[in-house]
Amino acid sequence: MSTNLRRKLSSIVLLIGVMGPIAAPAFATTATSTQNPENPELAQNPELAQNPELTVSASLTSNGPNPDVATVGNQVSAAFSVTNKTFKFLKVKLRLVLTFPAGQAIPLSLTIPFAPTQTLSPQVTITVPDFLPKGVYQLTTEASDAKGVSSATATITIL
Repeated sequence: MSTNLRRKLSSIVLLIGVMGPIAAPAFATTATSTQNPENPELAQNPELAQNPELTVSASLTSNGPNPDVATVGNQVSAAFSVTNKTFKFLKVKLRLVLTFPAGQAIPLSLTIPFAPTQTLSPQVTITVPDFLPKGVYQLTTEASDAKGVSSATATITIL
């Protein structure tokens, strides 16, 4: 693995670790979404179409009684994954966006080389602090290359 790739992957993992305490609510939900470009419904609805070369998922889960709802003190896990479904090297632009209840968004974008069939899947677990605003938070993960974009979004409610 090249030094440059190692640095970029380390940056992603570090960012998720740092964003956990700062933006915990975006990591406190359960929702997973993966792409299936062969699905005929996607062919009929172009805005739902996904890139056949990349599969993306987002998962955010609270350990409370309802995995889609987090309260102060709940442990929450956040994970996303991006998979190169081809047998060739791809240059993939990864974009993560954290959106808060009042609509503020924190975007992060970087380009990463992916080996054939490689998967990137960082995960972090944090505790929801009491100072977070209540409401719905959202994490969107997008991956794109020359063939287009695949995306997945997870949401949670902080009570």
